[in-house]
Amino acid sequence: MIYVTPLHTLFDKEQLFETIASLYPIGQPINTRFLSNGLNDTYAVDTEQGKYILRIYKHQWRTEDEIRFELDLLTYLKGCGLPISYPIARHDGHWLTELRAPEGQRFAVLFTFAEGIGKVDPTTSVLFGKSVAQLHQVMDHYTPKHERFQLNAQHLLGEPLKQLLPFLQHRPADVQWVQEISGRLEARLAAAFRPKL
Repeated sequence: MIYVTPLHTLFDKEQLFETIASLYPIGQPINTRFLSNGLNDTYAVDTEQGKYILRIYKHQWRTEDEIRFELDLLTYLKGCGLPISYPIARHDGHWLTELRAPEGQRFAVLFTFAEGIGKVDPTTSVLFGKSVAQLHQVMDHYTPKHERFQLNAQHLLGEPLKQLLPFLQHRPADVQWVQEISGRLEARLAAAFRPKL
């Protein structure tokens, strides 16, 4: 028998929500649904008290500090009156729930459910524009309590390239092509943010 290290685990949904319901003030789950496996695993849960979203962060996708940055920011934005989904505190007052998975530690956070439908029309566009403007205004006064990655060329291009290149080593022409595109994009980003004289 061989052992292969798992990279990503899906948890038993019934056991997961039985545990979550005991940790959070949400009542008993009535219906649970696995929504997506993207950068995080996302579940919807309907309970006696309402609808919620459970996000389980992938192992090593974000550090605990980066997740706390996100949660603090969302709580700040909620406090400023923005119409957003925000984290729900557990009975003990904490937001993060640590999960042990075969690939390592993962974090779960329960969020409010954002009602609505995807619709593009003039009224919705005006509301969206007002929300974005309000977001920009309140962000001018936000002071982070936690560290987060810098959204720069290294994060947007260098880190993904580092992850991709090992899979392309048997295709040297593709390695060269991807590196050239990354270099051009990095140069365009640098030019876009260069101070104008």
